[in-house]
Amino acid sequence: MDAGPRIEEVCAVCQDQKLHPVTINCGHVFCYKCIKSLIHTEQDRGIVHPKCPTCRRDVNVDVLWEKQQYNLKARLPDGFGQNIINGQVIIPGPQNVVNIPAIRRAQAAYVEVPDEILAAANQALRANNNATIFWLYAGSRGGWWRYDERDEREIEVAFQERRARLNLDFCGKTYVISLSTMMQYERENSRKARMIKRVNKTEFDQMDVKGIAGLLNPKVWTVE
Repeated sequence: MDAGPRIEEVCAVCQDQKLHPVTINCGHVFCYKCIKSLIHTEQDRGIVHPKCPTCRRDVNVDVLWEKQQYNLKARLPDGFGQNIINGQVIIPGPQNVVNIPAIRRAQAAYVEVPDEILAAANQALRANNNATIFWLYAGSRGGWWRYDERDEREIEVAFQERRARLNLDFCGKTYVISLSTMMQYERENSRKARMIKRVNKTEFDQMDVKGIAGLLNPKVWTVE
């Protein structure tokens, strides 16, 4: 039987479905990018101890450097952030999903699983988890970082529409994503520029990708 819908609160900062949720020391949960932006914005204003936007307790900024286990290649799920009612996200239960855990249990018990079921399971894993196109920006200390999946979607839409540039907000600042020069720079300081790249999954595997939007990745979980 299909699992039913589940309900979760929206991120109190962006009022959207949480992406790469982070629990800070007071117990409140935000998108990683949102809490990172809040911390950096307050620090830029000279505030030594940034506050939780919900309860106003001091935030332990070390949360920004904690590694999280996540799929570095994940695509943004269909319908992400589209079912928000009264500050709650209604996440539908999966429909017609291949029961991959059951297949693995059957294999462990030496029960023969038909090839067509295995093929469907592998296809479901790839389709449900992994992106095929990735947008990356150069790290200040080498390597590359992937844009978070929401920003990546916006950039790809602009690319497909053949727009020359778009603006995105990171850490309290507005950045210009130039698709004509493949550079990212602060709108108020164009000298602070980084290269960006659009790559496919084969190229992605050959690059030194450190994580997503500053969120470090231990590289122990990627779905092939």
